Amino acid sequence: FLDRAYPDNTISGQAINLNPMDSGSYSVSFYNTYTGSVISTTTLTTSGKILNIPVPSFVSDIAVRVTKTSGAASNTNFAGDPGFEGETANQTPSAWNTWPGAAGTDWDADYSEALTPHTGANRGTHYKATNYEVYTYQTITGIPNGTYTYKAWVISSGGQTARFIEAKDYGSSSLLQTNIPSTSTWTQIVVDNIPVTNGQCTIGVYSKGNAGNWLGFDDIQFVLQGTGSALRLAPTSAAANAIVYPNPVHDELIIPGISTLTNVKVYAVSGEKKIDSMISSRILNVSALSAGAYVLKMKNQVIKFIKD
Repeated sequence: FLDRAYPDNTISGQAINLNPMDSGSYSVSFYNTYTGSVISTTTLTTSGKILNIPVPSFVSDIAVRVTKTSGAASNTNFAGDPGFEGETANQTPSAWNTWPGAAGTDWDADYSEALTPHTGANRGTHYKATNYEVYTYQTITGIPNGTYTYKAWVISSGGQTARFIEAKDYGSSSLLQTNIPSTSTWTQIVVDNIPVTNGQCTIGVYSKGNAGNWLGFDDIQFVLQGTGSALRLAPTSAAANAIVYPNPVHDELIIPGISTLTNVKVYAVSGEKKIDSMISSRILNVSALSAGAYVLKMKNQVIKFIKD
């Protein structure tokens, strides 16, 4: 964001140089930080490491959001053997590892097989004729720092005690999880806004099932979501221009548009309420939160942010 100018003093002719940046196209939007409204949106392209962003004339604080829209980095799937096609159906899918549960006996509950895959010849499966607990995972290393999305196509008998996909070890101790539904048809589920800061991430599929429960998973994706100074989830048109900054945040989160006493709630991705506060300024202190992804709710706005 850019500092507020003196009253009646318009600042013009400024620019931001971001370096290093991946080659490709970027969507660049400037926002009024008091109202949250969009000032301007444009598409810029770089073939080198520097993205030059002209700044529109401004009088008061403005914020910029930069999102990668094309280029190899945003489309590359970093997951190894994502469709379990690196081998014939067997007990040890290539690129994947197995945790055999707390009892250490359920290695055989995790395997690849040719039974009704989503695409291709194989899928990953969790199944055992007796009760089981198993975790299929891989640690992806040597990736650029940034915000990632983990996607998986899943199908399940239901009945398990727990079943979810998970991202962890990305530079934070927080676990980001999405529960797997009970579904007889292939369904894609997502863990998004994974803030990789250490060049690696572990992704996995976990289930703790009763005898005869089964779970299929296929076409795994782990892709760079894009770089940006703000992340948002806007389920209604009234929240379409919602933005908070800085994002990721360390201690104080700026929430544009607050001028009267407003109830603000913050939830962890698990659904646990972490903050329930009445504020009348634009500043919310989040220093007590652990590192990870959170959802902020106020009025009719729902906004995602990352605590570093």
